[in-house]
Amino acid sequence: MTDINIINTVEIKNGKVIVNEKTLYQSESDFPVISKELYKEYLAPYIKFFKMDDLSKLGVICAEILLKDFDVENINKNEVALLMGNSNSTIATDLKYQETIKDQPSPAIFVYTLPNILMGEICIKYGFKGQNILYVSENYSQKELFENTQLLLNNSSAKFLISGWINFLNKDDYHAMFYLVKK
Repeated sequence: MTDINIINTVEIKNGKVIVNEKTLYQSESDFPVISKELYKEYLAPYIKFFKMDDLSKLGVICAEILLKDFDVENINKNEVALLMGNSNSTIATDLKYQETIKDQPSPAIFVYTLPNILMGEICIKYGFKGQNILYVSENYSQKELFENTQLLLNNSSAKFLISGWINFLNKDDYHAMFYLVKK
């Protein structure tokens, strides 16, 4: 078995951003307001952010904070993998897309009805080219996540892994928990 080392953790839930078990940010606002504030703090001027659905925004914000002090530029992008779990797939975007079908379907929204698009957005932003896997499971299980993390690191060329759980139901019900892991 390969040893793994957790380099960083980030959790975003209910208006809080917790990095390595320390609260970095807290707000009573809903996700649209929080996402704009976090964008200004961590992502600006990444304009593509505003075209994303909320699940992808949550994932990109969480990844940006997770990788903030990590030297992304000097690693082999082929050796970075992503492993995510989710229980609600893209339900918030699916409902938004369903509304557009009444008049004229929106391809810009449709593309985000696939849950793995959020991982694609992270890979595009950082140039990661390793494996990525998104599984849909009824409940978050840290034990299952770490077992899958260990399995992926043991059976791939990945040396680094962004592993986590992410859900977005609506502007008040969202949760992301990401780990940056080194083999």
